[in-house]
Amino acid sequence: MNKLEANASLLIITFFASIQYAFLTGVPEGVSQFAFLSVTNLVGFLIMLMFFFGELFRLDAKQVKQSILLSAELLGANTLILFGSAETGGTVVACVTSAYFVLIPLFAFLLFKEKPDVTTFPGIAVVLVGLFLMMNADVSSLFTRGVLYLLGADVFITLYFLTLSRFATTSNPSIIAMGQMFFSFLFALVLWIGESALRHTGLSLPTDPSFWAAVIFISFFIRGLYGIVQIYAMRYVSPLNAALIFSSEIVMTLAMSPVMATVFGMPAEEITSLRALGAVVMVAGILLADSAVYKVVRESILAPKDYRRIAGVVLLSAVLYFAFDVMVQATRFLTFGPIAGLKNFLPVTLGVICGPLGPIGCCLGCVAAGRFVGNSWSWIGAECICTLIIGIGMWMLWPIFSKEPCMRLKTPRDYVTYFLVLGALSLLGGLAAVAFLGQSVFLAVCGAYFFMGSFVGIPVNVLLSSLLHIDPVLPRGGQRKDDIVGIMDCPESLGQINEQIEDYCLSHRIGMKKVFEVENCVEEIAIRIFRSLPETKVGIAMMFGDTISLRIDYPGSRYNPLRKGPEEDETEIAGLSLLRHRALRASYSYGSAKKENHVHIVI
Repeated sequence: MNKLEANASLLIITFFASIQYAFLTGVPEGVSQFAFLSVTNLVGFLIMLMFFFGELFRLDAKQVKQSILLSAELLGANTLILFGSAETGGTVVACVTSAYFVLIPLFAFLLFKEKPDVTTFPGIAVVLVGLFLMMNADVSSLFTRGVLYLLGADVFITLYFLTLSRFATTSNPSIIAMGQMFFSFLFALVLWIGESALRHTGLSLPTDPSFWAAVIFISFFIRGLYGIVQIYAMRYVSPLNAALIFSSEIVMTLAMSPVMATVFGMPAEEITSLRALGAVVMVAGILLADSAVYKVVRESILAPKDYRRIAGVVLLSAVLYFAFDVMVQATRFLTFGPIAGLKNFLPVTLGVICGPLGPIGCCLGCVAAGRFVGNSWSWIGAECICTLIIGIGMWMLWPIFSKEPCMRLKTPRDYVTYFLVLGALSLLGGLAAVAFLGQSVFLAVCGAYFFMGSFVGIPVNVLLSSLLHIDPVLPRGGQRKDDIVGIMDCPESLGQINEQIEDYCLSHRIGMKKVFEVENCVEEIAIRIFRSLPETKVGIAMMFGDTISLRIDYPGSRYNPLRKGPEEDETEIAGLSLLRHRALRASYSYGSAKKENHVHIVI
């Protein structure tokens, strides 16, 4: 397991935790909480014992003590949550108990002298704002005795995460998981017996099938799968990042509420505009707190910019979106309302190709098209929010969850990653639309962005990224892993580049015809550059794949070698004409910020 797999596993078990409430409705009100904890921990322990019985020979006194400590921390958290939930509403309980991640940097510093990562603090603050909005900004609900119990539970949960992260790296995770569950069963059983003695009730359990369905689901997915995956993943993920991922449970619960209401017939959660906005803000904060996302933002938004190119990308994105939007709404071809339609593939595609510039341009096109066809501002606002969430989300999440920093759909894993990221962002977009327009648009918006982003977005992305090698505008740098890189300071150094090309093509069984095409292309462009800029240095970078991407960069005044000079005749540009005929793409750009010329040719 690596860090990516650990994060994905934590997200999946958080999803299971978010739907457990549909099964908990089958537990009768009169059943003791300690009885339910006791039974589910016992069944979960027995299930895990069947899978990991052979690990028991590794059991030692240290791991027993660790299991007891972890069980005691969970007992303290569960007991205080039990007291707090008896005096506080369900939404406040979920929000306050999700805020324990705030205590992790403080306790890690006080107990273990770990210096906190200051780059995570802005993300933590944003998540707290999202939690506050999820409570419908109800300040008065925080000043109750029940909230004090819940804050005490947060302390126990924080201690649990910090100790678990250390035990997971030094002990056998399967043994700790089984031991934690076994001692949790014993502690809950003792409390159940004590509670029964005080209330003069027996230790009987309901016989309802719904009760035992809840026991099986909680025992297998929450006690068993959740517990062991969490312990294994904590070897690769910091306590703070794990806590932030788990805090998204409330967002997943809100997103799955309409589905759970349809499947299980349970009452749906009320999705108010503040709660939907809070869900979006929470997810943004969780991403912002991740160091990988911070690195992407730092290397892109804070990097030197070519403002002429930025303006061009924004304007082109706006024109494309306006054209698709007006055309679709006028012809009613593949449209399901003012928001949902064929145009929904554009934010997905432009997000991964153009970075934030694409979605920003789409928003401008959305406003122009919306006013042109007469849409209300509420529909336009919802569409812009969805566009930004999905477009910028694709740009930020793809480099994190994929091996490639830029979009390359080469392996089955790439497609699975694409579908998962797009599906999650589509759900967030649907929630954002609900905040403006109500629950009736949720399924239409989610479905439109997911299916158009998949069935239209994938072939467009393959065309632009794999065939034409269009790299993202932002972030700059680190986007390509070129196969051949070299620098020419004079025409005579061309031979060294040709040797590299021939050696590489020979070792990778690339045909000689393709080798001669590439060498002729490099020679033609290099000679034309040195003829006009004799003092410059020409950088050559090539990527070999389904097509060959050749990039030529050189500093100096603006000079486009792909254009015929005023004094050149047809015989002098014969090689250039042949190059244009062979190339799938031949483009030139000039970076005015650094005074660099860029030529990109795809063969």
